[in-house]
Amino acid sequence: MKSLKNKKTIMIVIICFVVLIISGIYLINPKLFKLDKDKSLNSIENQVYPNQSNNHKDLIEKIKSTNKIGVYHDYHAESVDKIKPVYVKDKNIINDYLNLLSKNVKKSNEEMSGGSVNNQKLVFYTDNETIEVNYSYDDLYNFGFITYKGEDIYLNYDFFRLISNTQRYSPKESSIDEDARKLLKKYNWTPSFLIANHKINISDDLKYAPEKGIDEVYWAYNLQFSKSIG
Repeated sequence: MKSLKNKKTIMIVIICFVVLIISGIYLINPKLFKLDKDKSLNSIENQVYPNQSNNHKDLIEKIKSTNKIGVYHDYHAESVDKIKPVYVKDKNIINDYLNLLSKNVKKSNEEMSGGSVNNQKLVFYTDNETIEVNYSYDDLYNFGFITYKGEDIYLNYDFFRLISNTQRYSPKESSIDEDARKLLKKYNWTPSFLIANHKINISDDLKYAPEKGIDEVYWAYNLQFSKSIG
């Protein structure tokens, strides 16, 4: 019994000691115990980076209420006026654009290569106004900038990856024919996006066993498709 009491006493002493240490740390630096709410919020208001110019800050402030973005992006377009825009209305994707646009970086020392995308534009539709921003980027050296009020503002390259992927996987490029949807639905398959839109005729001697299900048909089709494109 005496041994048990001693153990309890030791435990109490240790707990009190730990509490005293934690209290002392808190008094010295209470910030350590503060929840960093800014990091948990996916909001442009919390994405403040050093060395932002006044123009950049002004742009960030103006586009906070963006509800739609027009993305004009085409490697081969002769002019931006001939590009058919992709419109982004999803709130999560819009927020990705706004957060990435706030991440300025140092100016690149590289020159634009021959494969760069130049002087194309984004249109931000806000509650109060429509704001156009031109952009250029180079996917060889992985840098890019937006141009606002005559100033080139260099951004984290992920911003330009997002632009490229928005155009590449936009609905107009990835829509799936209704007959294909019906076929896949019959076998409880849910299509997400179109990988390729090549149309070929399946040869008459293509062999597969329908009773084995859609998997067999799918791989038989892919085999034939690969032959047709070499």
